[in-house]
Amino acid sequence: MESNLEILREIADIIMNSEEMRVIVEDKPQELKNKESEIDKLRKKTEQCHTQMEELRKEIAALDMELNTNRLLQKKYENQVLLVKKAKEMTALNNEIYNVKRLTDDLTVKRRQKGDEMESLAEDCAGRQEKLSEKEEEFKTQRELVEEKIAEIKPQYEALKEMKNTLLKKLPPHISAMVKTMEKSGKFQHRIMATVNNGHCGICKMQLPPQLVSEVRRAKEAKQCPYCGRILFWEKE
Repeated sequence: MESNLEILREIADIIMNSEEMRVIVEDKPQELKNKESEIDKLRKKTEQCHTQMEELRKEIAALDMELNTNRLLQKKYENQVLLVKKAKEMTALNNEIYNVKRLTDDLTVKRRQKGDEMESLAEDCAGRQEKLSEKEEEFKTQRELVEEKIAEIKPQYEALKEMKNTLLKKLPPHISAMVKTMEKSGKFQHRIMATVNNGHCGICKMQLPPQLVSEVRRAKEAKQCPYCGRILFWEKE
């Protein structure tokens, strides 16, 4: 069992020493992918905002045309009033003028509302566009830094992984499987082994059963801390 413990300690050292590299080589690309997905969502929302602005511009342009047409029509009726002499015709024209004015007033209110809506939407779009530009620039810088760092450390990281895998093959299958499970679990913080210190686990500091301490000291088989789950070993004096 002594040789297995020595192998386990070598593996534990590799896991600890390569963790920072693992984060850069394996985790950072996924983080960048997630950020890129967020930027894509922001870009789509920004595009939707600009599309809404364009549709609103068309609505406002149509309202302006209708308002202009009504004003011209009102002017036409007002000029005709000066020419008519019959009361019946005068009444009819005044009714037309009233209807046109009422429609113009309604359109003016609607035009003002659309103008306010456009102002608010333009401000929202500008904010989204500014945020998008900042995120894109930030992402570009981060990606370049990560890619540069990966190119620098990946060969060393792959060599350590290969060394670890070679050592794992030397262990009994059940111990090798236990190490792999522990390594994948975030709760161990990449510290899979713990010394026994005065009858306590060196990591979680919990007091261990005397029988377990004795078994760890004899190093007959791999034992785990019943509290934190780490593999225990006895530090020789």
